[in-house]
Amino acid sequence: MARRVPSNLAIVGWLCIAALSCLPARLDAADAKRRTTVILCEGLHAPAMRDPARPALRALAARGAVGLLAVSAVAARSRESAFLSLAVGAPVRGEEGDAAIYGASEIVEGCSAADVLVRRTGKTAIGADPRFADAIVHIGIARLIRAGIAEDLIGASSGAAGRIGTDIPAHASPARRIAGLLAVGADGVGSGPHAPDVEIVATSVGDDRGLLERHIAAASGNGDRVWVLSPLPSPQGIADYAVRPTLTVLAGSGMDRGLLTSRTTRTPGLISVSDVAATIRVWLGSSEANAGNVIEVRSDPASVRTIEALDRVATTNVRAATPVLMLFGAFIGIVAGLGLAMLRMRPALAPLATMLCVGAMPFPVALMVAGRVVRQSPIPLEPAALAAVIAGACAVIAAAVAVIVRLTGRDVVRSTMVALMALTVAATVADGVGGQAWVRASLLSAPGMSGTRFYGIGNEHMGFLVASGLGVVFLGGLRPAWALAIGCAITATLGLGTVGANAGGVVTSVASFGTAWSLLRGRSVSAWRAAAWIALGLVAAGVFAWLDGAVAGPGASHLGAAAIQARTGGWEVLRALAGRKLAMNLGAVASGYGVFAWAAALGLGVATFTMFRREIEAVAARHPEWWRWRGPAAVGAAAAFVSNDTGLVPALIIGGSFVLLGLALRFARPRDPLLGGPGSDMPCDARAAAPGPEAAGGSGRLVE
Repeated sequence: MARRVPSNLAIVGWLCIAALSCLPARLDAADAKRRTTVILCEGLHAPAMRDPARPALRALAARGAVGLLAVSAVAARSRESAFLSLAVGAPVRGEEGDAAIYGASEIVEGCSAADVLVRRTGKTAIGADPRFADAIVHIGIARLIRAGIAEDLIGASSGAAGRIGTDIPAHASPARRIAGLLAVGADGVGSGPHAPDVEIVATSVGDDRGLLERHIAAASGNGDRVWVLSPLPSPQGIADYAVRPTLTVLAGSGMDRGLLTSRTTRTPGLISVSDVAATIRVWLGSSEANAGNVIEVRSDPASVRTIEALDRVATTNVRAATPVLMLFGAFIGIVAGLGLAMLRMRPALAPLATMLCVGAMPFPVALMVAGRVVRQSPIPLEPAALAAVIAGACAVIAAAVAVIVRLTGRDVVRSTMVALMALTVAATVADGVGGQAWVRASLLSAPGMSGTRFYGIGNEHMGFLVASGLGVVFLGGLRPAWALAIGCAITATLGLGTVGANAGGVVTSVASFGTAWSLLRGRSVSAWRAAAWIALGLVAAGVFAWLDGAVAGPGASHLGAAAIQARTGGWEVLRALAGRKLAMNLGAVASGYGVFAWAAALGLGVATFTMFRREIEAVAARHPEWWRWRGPAAVGAAAAFVSNDTGLVPALIIGGSFVLLGLALRFARPRDPLLGGPGSDMPCDARAAAPGPEAAGGSGRLVE
């Protein structure tokens, strides 16, 4: 009689099979033997999957893998930039001549395109190349050669030149020709669609949806694998700092229905432009993907609905990024100004400003909640509707916390602030450890991205996380050991590759909490000590990067990938990376919004410390813990500014949080007897003897 398998063992076996079935399937060279048709179109977004006028596209999406393609703001500005970035695998600015791609025998400028290429590049005997029997030439290749871009084209760096071709009809428009950028090599020569060694054919249909349908139907009828890509979003999907991602569909015999993803994004349903180039290179036989990672398919029977939800979040955030975030900044400025005016003219109304300041404190958590609301919404929200959802979430969270605090009998204003900051820390850390599902959907993850974050914790949420942690430490009156514990938890959350992957955040966190720990242990906040903590933060970021690269290998985060590249490419890789981040930081500072932000912050700071010094002295005397916070806040803001690619944003958040909470504390006591204000019976000599910032914890300077 056969022995029965123990039930526990059988259950374990089924669980293992189920787990393996959930793993993403990598699309590498082993899957690329069949012919692939890459159809490039413009302005294609997720709703097209449901369009009854697009039956071929609907059928393709229903049986294949779908995803959103993250397009950089640089690439989205023009057709040439979008397609050139796709062909290179990195954001590159294109020019009009990049679409000058012709059949080798086509007449251009009075002679064949092949002769024009020879004249422009200086190459000789190119007309004898056998590829010219059925070839295309890029007569604009000279510019790409001079710029050092030509060698990065897919056709040049695939390791098997000539295996990707393109279909360019005679007398085609530039919108139809530009697909040739994927096929030409570093010499400007590429194969046509009928070359015997071509396994991938790229064709562009522009924004012609009827032509797109015919190409999908023809390729599907031939049994080809079909990959629909839209590297150029619609004009309505391009905002100042964010771009709505476009639709991409990949289908073919033997392929699962599911979501496209990659190790670059780590987000089911989202891939990067660099992943397209990396995947095609590997399909063509290259041993390396260069930048980016090969796309994967994660099985998901509800893939279409998942992509539609992700698109709603991205679309809402792209529309709302600038107006809603500027509205919030203006709200804080108005509340601060009105509160200070009330102290002078209507002291009895000043506590209203405290209520508004406290009500704004749950903003980062409210953004995460709003992102989940948008995901469940049947349509993308307009900026006004999203602002209302965020404001409502702020009000509900702040009111609930205030009620709970009042029931405990504590100082309502100060304890509510501490509780809200603790909630921000807890929610951000928990979401980071749990996969960043809430942070990714937050509006703060939109700037500079495709309406959503790939993975990890971005600079904006990092700024609120560090500022909230410092606020809990100081306003909560915690001991040095607790400050060290909170700092270590936040640093680990920001540094781990599978969680935060934010190198600049590690530097900021170490510098901020290291300074706080030193201060709480009785040390001064000197410039040398601040520089030492920032340097230690850089070392810590390097350690996290090394650990991520060593443990995860090819699956490392962008932080770990930088460490891997540095090991193979030397210090030059790190210098180039630092140069790019510095350029981005300077660009943000010099932009219109950047100039407005830092100028407004500087003006508000100067006005506050000159016109309202008495108010500062009152808060410092009443809440010396808040005044001690200024040193770590200043060091953290400086570290955030110099170590992040958009460091101005977290620097303003960290410094602004310190100022905002101080104002809220002051507004809560408009008739403070320390100032001898209205209703005060303190004599003038007593007011003169009242303790100022120096008595509340050292020098009146921000950094001693």
